[in-house]
Amino acid sequence: MNTPLKIFIIYAREDESFKNGLLTAFFPLRRAGKIEIFHDALIKPGERWEDVILENLRTAHVILPLVSNDFFASEFIHEVEFKKAVDRYTKGETSIIPIILKHCGWKYDPVIKTLQVLPKDGKPVVTWTYAEEAWEQVLDAVHAVTEVAEEKVRAERARKEAEARRKKEEKEAAERRKVAEPFFNLGVAATDYHEKIKHYSKAIELDFEYAEAYYSRGFIKYCLQNFKEAVKDYTSAINFNPKYAEAYHNRGVTNFLLNNYTDALKDYDRSIEINASIPLVYENRGYVKYKLGRFVEAIEDLEEALILNPNSPDAYSIRGTIKEKLGYLLEAQSDYKKALDIERENITGKNGI
Repeated sequence: MNTPLKIFIIYAREDESFKNGLLTAFFPLRRAGKIEIFHDALIKPGERWEDVILENLRTAHVILPLVSNDFFASEFIHEVEFKKAVDRYTKGETSIIPIILKHCGWKYDPVIKTLQVLPKDGKPVVTWTYAEEAWEQVLDAVHAVTEVAEEKVRAERARKEAEARRKKEEKEAAERRKVAEPFFNLGVAATDYHEKIKHYSKAIELDFEYAEAYYSRGFIKYCLQNFKEAVKDYTSAINFNPKYAEAYHNRGVTNFLLNNYTDALKDYDRSIEINASIPLVYENRGYVKYKLGRFVEAIEDLEEALILNPNSPDAYSIRGTIKEKLGYLLEAQSDYKKALDIERENITGKNGI
């Protein structure tokens, strides 16, 4: 731990011998650099003692009140030191571990009675045959706090290092993208499929994480019926952008054409998980389920596709085919008719008639 844990001891002057015994017990942790301790005997001549006390109280990680009747009788402890300690404790800024020195009314104090006191069961230090055994319990408790603090420091350091790496990687990725993007744009603008592939490949060469370039190159390979290579590119796009719904859908279409129906179904499922508003995905998933003999599920998907896009002739046609197989002939005829009507409307609209 780079920064030692700051310990503040609150005690009455009448209990100074107990404080000294505690300081002696803390030597192992102090020598290990795990803690540094403040008590009022460390105030230097000429310093404003109350200011020094308040400043050290403000920065203490652990506060150890040495509890006795003299502790409760001290007006300064009650009104200043312990009051400030409790205020910081209620804000979650410090820990308070009361140490019971002598028999006293600590169980009636509204704050101390709610805290875990030491030694165990509140057995006063003065009653122990060997006080060292009581101090060892305090040492163990403070050591446990230092372990937690060190773990927090390690976790925070790891978080900062991870954040620094992330920012560095993002900067490097942005620089790669800046160089690769012009080639990607050339691929978009090109009219020849092989020219498109050449430009997309160059963009990928310059930025190996360019998901859109993999996706676009995969689509061109799909158009060229190079389905296995298309699947590879869609997979790369997904690896670099796991929420790329379109890439999952297109890989599903390509897997379907490769007769990999199970893989196609998984791709459509994932695409819908990411974006449930694309009607074509439901339509295609319905068709895969039809091919797999899952007719009822297929109809459910086709109906969802038609809710999202009521003018899909393919969705009506596929649903009609399934209903015909299930023996619902009138419903099948209705779907076929609807598909034909939509296709006629589309042709009429294109011809401007």
